[in-house]
Amino acid sequence: MDSPMHVDSTATASGASPCETFQLRAYQAEMVEESMKANIIVVMDTGSGKTHIAIERTRAELETCQPDKPTWKIVWFLAPTVSLCEQQHEVFLSNLPGFGHQILCGRDDIEFWTTQRHWDSILTNVRIVVSTHQVLLEALTHGFVKLTKLALLIFDEAHHCTLNHPANQLMTNFYMPQLHDNRNSLPKVLGLTASPVMKAVATRQGLELIEQNLHATAKTPKLHRSELMRYVHQPELVQIAYPSSPAGTHYSQLLLALQEAYETYNLQRDPYVIALLDQHSKGYDVSRQLNKLWSSRKTYCYDQLKQLKNKAEAMADELGTSVMEGYLRQCIATFEKMAGIFDQQLLDLSTNERQHLLNVFKRFPLHNPSSVSDGILDNLSQKVNILVDTLVAEAEGNPDFTGLVFVEQRVWVASLAEILTCHPRTKHLLRVGTFVGTSQSSKRKSNISVFAEPKNQQTTLDDFRAGIINLVLATSVLEEGIDVSSCHLVICFEQPKNLKSFVQRRGRARQQRSRYLVFVPDNSNVQSVKSWQSLEAEMRRAYEDDKRKVRLAQEQEQVDEYGERHLRIESTG
Repeated sequence: MDSPMHVDSTATASGASPCETFQLRAYQAEMVEESMKANIIVVMDTGSGKTHIAIERTRAELETCQPDKPTWKIVWFLAPTVSLCEQQHEVFLSNLPGFGHQILCGRDDIEFWTTQRHWDSILTNVRIVVSTHQVLLEALTHGFVKLTKLALLIFDEAHHCTLNHPANQLMTNFYMPQLHDNRNSLPKVLGLTASPVMKAVATRQGLELIEQNLHATAKTPKLHRSELMRYVHQPELVQIAYPSSPAGTHYSQLLLALQEAYETYNLQRDPYVIALLDQHSKGYDVSRQLNKLWSSRKTYCYDQLKQLKNKAEAMADELGTSVMEGYLRQCIATFEKMAGIFDQQLLDLSTNERQHLLNVFKRFPLHNPSSVSDGILDNLSQKVNILVDTLVAEAEGNPDFTGLVFVEQRVWVASLAEILTCHPRTKHLLRVGTFVGTSQSSKRKSNISVFAEPKNQQTTLDDFRAGIINLVLATSVLEEGIDVSSCHLVICFEQPKNLKSFVQRRGRARQQRSRYLVFVPDNSNVQSVKSWQSLEAEMRRAYEDDKRKVRLAQEQEQVDEYGERHLRIESTG
């Protein structure tokens, strides 16, 4: 969900004056009023001020709940990521200072909160809680929090409420079973999203599934829609075609050496296999492990070569041979350095496995170029050259230029940042930062193919807002929720994977006369920009269709009346 930090000054809760009251616009007030009547999912574009609706709906709900002990009620705001929880907690704290607030995330060691007394102390005098879905799900599962204690559930980025997501689990396991017997005691539901359907092929059935999962109806402003459109600046949509070359047509001695090492890998010389054979010779029964290895060929060393080869081949096709070679050199050099000092990230590897991989890499032609620019810029892909041309055309002569480039692979973010930083056409024009989120996976940490990934720059977004940098290269982590200053230019270096991504990325280009560019191979048979727009229009027609809403209300009434059969333990809800 969009933050209110960049809404028009007539209705702002700006970062400069966080405690300054704001005046709801008519279309926002319309949605607050609708939410007071029934459970709804507010569907509005990024930048239109959905957070304002959540704040005012929270204020209205808490003012109806008397804070004396018997009827003490809480508004629980749910967001999919810790970063978004932190951001929205600050927004609520600034704009509703008269109420007790609490933020709860997994990093608070909540798994060790194992007594009711502890939970009661945490929630004493608290009227507004901001947390990830998993936190509330765990609290409900263990009976420390009951839904009847909550006055309102707010689902930020409500499109996540599907399949096995914790948002859907808490609705399925705790909300729905109580609809028949305990309906009047259940919290009201407010969902917020820019795109209610996540799938690549968006359908009315997908929309209705989200509505069913949240026991709510998707709504968008109708009475004051013209005002909404005045505040939402839709960027110009442009499809950028680039010539695609057949995969695997790039010549590189380094890549050939890696491919040969992988394809001719002798499994019997793998340290793990040697260790198993040694145990077998000593009479230990390891036949099951050996049989599995002969069929799967899955050892740590072999798997490292496979992942490194796959990423290198994809990078050569997408970014160019010279970029790929720079990536391989960096990954291997980092591994050699870490293996020499027994770095913590390589604790899962035995000494023999480290040495075995070092011996494989020693056979590679790893000569270094005379300079960074001599190496990485030598043989760029046509797609990268078109990206450079596009950025130069947009930024040249525009001192206020701000841009955001979405890139699929984390390692590509690092490589593109290096290219733009040293390219003669962009190094004095663009001030580049990167944002890739974080990964705590231990398997990922010991994976050689990710050693060239950029470290997440914690100051990137602050520097971008302050104008210190004017271009951010990011993965999909910046698609939703995180407060990013509106940009003049948003580029998708690859096609968005679904309608949700298409809509939310577009929402970052909120400046007047901004542009939204999507790179598409010239031989592509996947969805074009126009088809994404058609899908979005179909979704909008669906949640604006009053007849559909009447039918859904009738169906929901039947569900509420007859309910479903569930086993419910009274003590845990």
